[in-house]
Amino acid sequence: MATKTFKARIDLPKVDGYDIGRKCCAAHVEVEWRLKLKTDGGKISPCWEFSACGAIWNMTHTDHISGGQNLDTMNKFAEIHAVAEFREVYDLWKQYHLNDMTAGSPAQEAAKKEFKVDREGITYYWYDKADITENTDSFGRHMTDDEATAKAAEAAGHYVKMEKGDYNDQLSIFLARRGLYTDHSFIYEGKPYKYAHAWLYSDIPEADKERIRALMGITRADEERAEAEARAELDEQGKAA
Repeated sequence: MATKTFKARIDLPKVDGYDIGRKCCAAHVEVEWRLKLKTDGGKISPCWEFSACGAIWNMTHTDHISGGQNLDTMNKFAEIHAVAEFREVYDLWKQYHLNDMTAGSPAQEAAKKEFKVDREGITYYWYDKADITENTDSFGRHMTDDEATAKAAEAAGHYVKMEKGDYNDQLSIFLARRGLYTDHSFIYEGKPYKYAHAWLYSDIPEADKERIRALMGITRADEERAEAEARAELDEQGKAA
């Protein structure tokens, strides 16, 4: 549970959100730096999570015409891209948004950077609870983009479904081919970690934490105070229990 959140808002130049030749849409981006306390084997560790959300308003400033995880859209406007603070947020967002909810191990996340979805690509999948391998999920879900393999599974009595341009299936096949759908180099809860079977915490390098602090207008000392307050709050809760 988040126990402390630092917030910052960066107001940006107006843009032509309607593509009508008029820069009439206000824009801003909001950044949050949230403290969460993780417990592992009785040890409490402070974990900091980064998030950023953008907004482009309608001309009457009553509603968003684009909002949330729309920083890719915002970055396409030259006026916004020209703002150094936005470029800093954009770069950090690309790397670390919700770093407390990472689907892959470090090796899996590194491999993902090479993955590109094929919107026309066909993938096949079927379930076989009696045949759970390191390349299937815990329900025995098999995935392939090889039609012959799919037909063989169908001939064996499996009900094979087909999807076109499915990002998750293609990514799973991509990782499996690299021996990384199950990452034997990363042990989670006593077992080699299967991709997307938990939300993992990815720590942010100290140099990039300094960039985040600069955006938020805080220092490491501010974080340490927040961590101490959170620990004290937990201690009080423990005494009251």
